[in-house]
Amino acid sequence: MTLTQAHFLRTWLGRFGALCCLLALGAVLDGIITKFREPFNVLAVLPGESPAINGPTAEQVKSPADLEWLADTPELTLTVEKVHSGYFLGGRMWQGTLKVGQGIAPGKHVLAVRPRPVDPAAPTEAVLYRINVYATDAARKAASLSLVERRLGLSPWWAALMPLPGILLTFGLIFLLSWRIEALMAAEGVSEIYRVTRKEGYLEVGFGLGTAHGVHPGDFLPVFDPEGRQTATVEVQEAGATDAVGRVGAGELVQPGFVVRAGRTLPGSHPAS
Repeated sequence: MTLTQAHFLRTWLGRFGALCCLLALGAVLDGIITKFREPFNVLAVLPGESPAINGPTAEQVKSPADLEWLADTPELTLTVEKVHSGYFLGGRMWQGTLKVGQGIAPGKHVLAVRPRPVDPAAPTEAVLYRINVYATDAARKAASLSLVERRLGLSPWWAALMPLPGILLTFGLIFLLSWRIEALMAAEGVSEIYRVTRKEGYLEVGFGLGTAHGVHPGDFLPVFDPEGRQTATVEVQEAGATDAVGRVGAGELVQPGFVVRAGRTLPGSHPAS
């Protein structure tokens, strides 16, 4: 693989990875927005299902026996399993299971849950739940508030996970390609600057050329921007086998991603205009 081919492939892999990230982010946002739009007291169910259900209740409710419920059809049956304090906002909450009968008619049904009144003459306030029953799962998805679920038939949370393998594979390949590009560039006596640190009166830069590439302390090497214009000269201070550290004048332009070329220049040489 040539350096040009490696750069081309890394660019398109980066675009593909960015697209996968955008798709995953869009699905997550769709799920979050849908969650905020869905009232807590509305359930979408199919005949024969037994979904979990929960809701707020009065402070005097201490156990499931302190609650009672009423539905507009005998095909809906509620079992309250637990009463507890709310996890985030406090207050009393109950949890249970709603059993939906196989013979229930599709449409909108109502379930009312309230604290069991101590005095029958003074009824307590009930919380109403709307139970939307659909004949098929396709009909339920078509009525969903989630754009992803309506269009793809998938939960937005599952849709957000689908691009994950592509994201992991893409960025793994980009890492390997970057290593390959660095090796190919170094073989040609070129390296990207990977670190720029501001010091007192100068800039310290690190790059991937060393004594194995003919770079030694005291060398003056040209620095080029991505368009190929020379912007600075780096004086090599330290050089290992494959990496070096140098200094650039504070008034010269240098950034991570700019490249250094091996081949000595005259001390104090200026960038080309």
